[in-house]
Amino acid sequence: MLDVLLSPFMLRAYVAVFVLSLIALGGGGIAILRGVAYLPAESAHAALGGAALGVFLEYATGLDVNPYAMAILFSVAASLIVAYAGRHAGPEVVGIAIAGALAISVSMYAFFRSLLPSWLQAKVDGYLLGDILLLSPMELIELAFMTAISVLFLIFFYHEIIYICFDPEGTNAMGLNVALYDYLLFGMMGLAGGLATKAVGSLLVFALVMVPAAIARELALDVRSFLTLTMTLTLIFGYVGLVLSVLWNLASSGTIAIIASLAYIVIIVGKKMGKKYLF
Repeated sequence: MLDVLLSPFMLRAYVAVFVLSLIALGGGGIAILRGVAYLPAESAHAALGGAALGVFLEYATGLDVNPYAMAILFSVAASLIVAYAGRHAGPEVVGIAIAGALAISVSMYAFFRSLLPSWLQAKVDGYLLGDILLLSPMELIELAFMTAISVLFLIFFYHEIIYICFDPEGTNAMGLNVALYDYLLFGMMGLAGGLATKAVGSLLVFALVMVPAAIARELALDVRSFLTLTMTLTLIFGYVGLVLSVLWNLASSGTIAIIASLAYIVIIVGKKMGKKYLF
């Protein structure tokens, strides 16, 4: 069993979980602070349209098209569209914009997938379900490189991001270009959702990227502890899920998602019961 836990594909999965914890930090954590908690998960679904289009173009034209790059492009574009709608039509239309971008992307996914032979349909479906154990070394390098860009943005513009999340009007009064930072912020959240599709699939992005942040929000006392706890919980859920999936011969991504989801339910129910008991 130890040989399996230390095998090359498991070592790559351990690295991928660490990368996903950074994605959760810059995606799920910031999305909750900004008030658009569902955006990274929905942008991950938008990535499906880009992945399907990329595979189709590669199949139809014979050109060297990177479906992963197309998936990320679609997820970032969907997030920027949502940011534009929110800034020009008001926060109340953000949900409508998210739903519209999702509907278009999923429709494209279904359409282009139907034009592909079965062996390429399976390649497209990998972005829907995903398997962290199947990441190749090159895919892991791509994932880590793109995540590093997102993390560097978060580090260099940390204070500006926090100001915008909590007081955009005050930030604007300070002379900062709130619109520019907001677009960059939404782009980063879209990038996080698109990146995660390669490791766990779009269906599980919410469970692994958003749930740790949602739990951290219930437990943290300030912003720094919230972000730290978000990253820590992602690591715990990821590593525990990987080990249990090997011990019990279960699907790795699904096991990680179930552990994260159960933890969220326990925290929410526990807090509700605690409040009821106290008051």
